[in-house]
Amino acid sequence: MEARLIDVTPERGRADRRAFIELPYRLYRDDPLWVPPLRRDVAHMLDPHHPFHRHAEVELFLARDGGGRVVGRIAAIKNDAHTAQHHDGVGFFGFFESERNPEVAAALFATAAAWLAARGLTVMRGPASFSVPGYTFTPAKPAVVRGSGGGLRVYEGERPDCLPPRGN
Repeated sequence: MEARLIDVTPERGRADRRAFIELPYRLYRDDPLWVPPLRRDVAHMLDPHHPFHRHAEVELFLARDGGGRVVGRIAAIKNDAHTAQHHDGVGFFGFFESERNPEVAAALFATAAAWLAARGLTVMRGPASFSVPGYTFTPAKPAVVRGSGGGLRVYEGERPDCLPPRGN
């Protein structure tokens, strides 16, 4: 089986922002259990004027296949408020969506991890949201994340207390 070229690039401009917001609507359109967020609410959270961005740096990335079709997305998040409070070198990822393809997931996670590492962060945690404290785990995602390699650990649960103690 020939590997497909996956190109991960930062979101730049209106067309990329639209593609970033629209991807889950395409991926989950036939899922009767998916409750889509309002597009304007997602756009509001991603807007640089959203209050979260006063204490954080965020980079949005899109993954495209060899034909230029968007097949995944992720946000890399440096939350200065978290770092000031915890001093733990933790960066975050959020808004992760991917076709069920471990190559796409691996490329997205590697890109987000490199962006965080370039800012001195040594751990990547998520998925995290700008507006909801804690973590949200979606049943469809752990298999894709597990298959993406790169030494990622996947913890499943509904509350942050499901995570192992720090240092494990």
